[in-house]
Amino acid sequence: MADVFGPGFELGYMFWSGNTSNAPTFQLRLGGWSFGTGLEIPSVTWDPGDNGGFQTSKWETRTNLQSAQGQWRVSHSTGGVSPGGLATLRQIADANPNAYIMEYGVVSGNLTGNLSGTKYADGVRYGCTNWDFEPGLFNSGSFGSG
Repeated sequence: MADVFGPGFELGYMFWSGNTSNAPTFQLRLGGWSFGTGLEIPSVTWDPGDNGGFQTSKWETRTNLQSAQGQWRVSHSTGGVSPGGLATLRQIADANPNAYIMEYGVVSGNLTGNLSGTKYADGVRYGCTNWDFEPGLFNSGSFGSG
């Protein structure tokens, strides 16, 4: 996970939520994390509600999610933090030196299971990769050929 702290590396995204209680969260699924028994893959999520809040029905952009101020919710115990607790990504990486990022993406809700409401995401950034989901790229009338 050390590369996410390197110069020029960016974790971020844009989101919109019509729900006042939760917004789309940025999730990292991790390998190499020693967490005991179980089949589930450990994950950490960055939730706007845990990091200063968000405005309903307004596009917002969040960048540098790996910063020292960013709080990530953990799915499994790590470094003295219980499942569902908060830690910085640096604290999580330091407690799990063999961990690596297997997958990343945006989730409709958070680890507490709240998935309700209309939500959108765009401009998902991981390092130098930017996933920009523009409408109208495919026209269903032409079977996706443009």
